Amino acid sequence: MQRLILFFLILCAPTFADETPSNRMLVIGIDGCRPDALAAAETPNLDALIKSGSFTDKTQILGSRYRDNDTVSGPGWSSFLTGVWADKHGVNDNSFEGKKYEQFPHFFRRIKDRWPNARTGSFVDWEPIDTHIVEAADVRVVHPAKGAANYAENDILLARETSQFLSSGNPHAAMVYFGAVDETGHAHGFHPDVPEYINAIETVDERVGEVVRAMTQRANYAKENWLVVVSTDHGGKDKGHGDGHKVPEILTTFLIVSGPGSVKGSIDQPTYVVDVAATGLAHLGVELPDDMDGKAVGLADVRTTQKNAAQATGLSISWDKNYLEVSGPDIPGGPIRTNYLEAYCRPGSTDRDWHETVIPHKSELILATDDRKRIELEDRLSDGIVVRHVITAGLDELTFTVTATNPTDTESQAHWAQPCMRVDGFTGTDNKDARKTYPPYIQKCFLMLDGKLTRLPTEPWALKARYIPGQVYAPADVDRNDVNPRPLSELVPSDGLTGCYSADEKRILAVAWEPYQEIFQGVITCMHNDFRIGGLAPGEAKTIRGKLYIVPADEAALVKRFRNDFAK
Repeated sequence: MQRLILFFLILCAPTFADETPSNRMLVIGIDGCRPDALAAAETPNLDALIKSGSFTDKTQILGSRYRDNDTVSGPGWSSFLTGVWADKHGVNDNSFEGKKYEQFPHFFRRIKDRWPNARTGSFVDWEPIDTHIVEAADVRVVHPAKGAANYAENDILLARETSQFLSSGNPHAAMVYFGAVDETGHAHGFHPDVPEYINAIETVDERVGEVVRAMTQRANYAKENWLVVVSTDHGGKDKGHGDGHKVPEILTTFLIVSGPGSVKGSIDQPTYVVDVAATGLAHLGVELPDDMDGKAVGLADVRTTQKNAAQATGLSISWDKNYLEVSGPDIPGGPIRTNYLEAYCRPGSTDRDWHETVIPHKSELILATDDRKRIELEDRLSDGIVVRHVITAGLDELTFTVTATNPTDTESQAHWAQPCMRVDGFTGTDNKDARKTYPPYIQKCFLMLDGKLTRLPTEPWALKARYIPGQVYAPADVDRNDVNPRPLSELVPSDGLTGCYSADEKRILAVAWEPYQEIFQGVITCMHNDFRIGGLAPGEAKTIRGKLYIVPADEAALVKRFRNDFAK
């Protein structure tokens, strides 16, 4: 029975008009295809890819560091798709016990961490790949199959659906798996002298041709710099491939790297199954993590590609002791530190003791990727609310997806939350002056009034409140009794974007949330954009989205980008 699963990011997170890679890639996996049989078969489509790219028939499915996993599909496709060996991804056989894909994910996750709006598609008919390995796929198709004939039928479906994905919309990375060759080897034998095995390879070549034609017939194909990578998870001998640690026919496979960005001719250096993911990622401009075992091969200028990827790495993030730190090569004054989060607050806060407003919470770091591009936090409030934060770092921005859930049977008063962003280093000002009525740093700060970036201090400037100094700006739809107990301005922000200029006025640090409760200039050289939860009924969940930008001081470009990111 066909099972078609389509995952669109809009179902699980807000959509942002973010950057996407300029290059694109198609990865094709042909399970159990021996290179000597590939050479014996009539494969005009694969031959054309080899002719227009680079090729080796000496790729190895095991490395030198770790060779204890079985030579079967579970660890093979895990290494193929993650770019690391089995001692890292944890899969040693087809049971998938011990898998560690959260630490060493499918290469789609690496793409999404670098390019959140990249569109990805996975198409397979060996079901465990979809069940265990695939993630971060916008389109996710699986046709579970049994036996060579069923796999051949489903390979046809996969080629058709992959072609549809490549022909329409704006795809950036696709991976299609074909299983009939392997199943035919199990049924009749893995050998170039086996007619059924050769026929299966020739048949899958037709599937490859269909998919590649869909790619090349795209209207903008000539401008998209597609790379096609073709390989497999293992070879085979007799009718199997297990326990093949000393069997060359099982250990040795092939690798095709084809497209305008590839070298033309033979790949002379040693290659491994883990190089598939690494090569595709490097082509897309994703910096290869230090703990990735694979390397980029077959590209026209790997050194340049990797250098450009490193330069394009952009921002990195860490979180410790309630502080989110943003680092990068071009941040004036050094890393940006934000008390994340300073407080969760109840309504009725404008003229009430602050300690009565705050809802105590505890924060836990759930995930921090080794490349410092993704953090997941979980806050547990004293009233039972659970708030999950997913924070990803891009070239010049952070993306926040916050999901607040009330698992209790009591309504929650969690109304808004305070991330406190410190800006003294960025603005080149001194924290010792922060408690003045008009501290020097605010002259670098701005908010949006009447659709335009407007510098502080604004006129009029509120001076009276339970606590002074400071300045609070609340959007029109927020009750004036439910904001920070600092002086409340009569001015109403037109948009939820605020931030500051660097000391030399050449860079802007900005933050935006939707929905937001208030914009607040604080008393420790900080700027707040406090996001709104608005209370939670029993069983209710809400999602809040946010962005942090560190960009050149082009006001018009920033406002345009903000409006695109937060388009209704």
